Amino acid sequence: MTEDHADGATPDKRPPLPTPWPDLDEVLSLRPGRLAGLGIYPDSREAEAGYLLAVHAAVHGEQVLYAAPDAPPRPQVPGLQHCTTSPLDIDRLKALVASSRAPIGLVVVDHLQLLRPGPGEAPIHEPEQAEELGVQLKRMAMGEGGRMRAVVALAHYRRRGTQPDINDLGLAAELEYHADCVVLLERPAPGRIEAYIAKDRTGPALRSIVIAG
Repeated sequence: MTEDHADGATPDKRPPLPTPWPDLDEVLSLRPGRLAGLGIYPDSREAEAGYLLAVHAAVHGEQVLYAAPDAPPRPQVPGLQHCTTSPLDIDRLKALVASSRAPIGLVVVDHLQLLRPGPGEAPIHEPEQAEELGVQLKRMAMGEGGRMRAVVALAHYRRRGTQPDINDLGLAAELEYHADCVVLLERPAPGRIEAYIAKDRTGPALRSIVIAG
């Protein structure tokens, strides 16, 4: 897939959105047009990473869509739209972005394994389906619908290892092909979070960053 701007959208020169983790701001580089993947353990404190990111961006003035099927009720935050519709498919997600009164600048999908390929379809169960979701999310970031935006897709690890590996994401690992960066989070010790950079188109990958925890 090429990275031409969809539908004639022009590059947005704004600085990247700040995140709750300043040490990761440069890696994630959440500018319009970017697709980032975040790997997390579902039973860890980092399971809240998507919500924290969405709130942080909204508090800093961005219009955010937080798409989290089956998520519990959350407090209202100005600029933050919640979608807890379940099941949620990619067409419904696109429609929510297109129909928003205020242009959406950040879409957070929490998590990718719950996003379905189409209306009435079962959850993804083939690598090709997962890769196609990556294609569609990248197109959404690149301006399909007329405006570029940043998109972050969270994915749950399917197994634990000595160090997170992108293959631990199961089918969601297919996101790597179209994401601009993939960051795998883990907490090896209390008060310490390590971010393993599995992919980064703008810098060196296969490195770790320790962030405050």
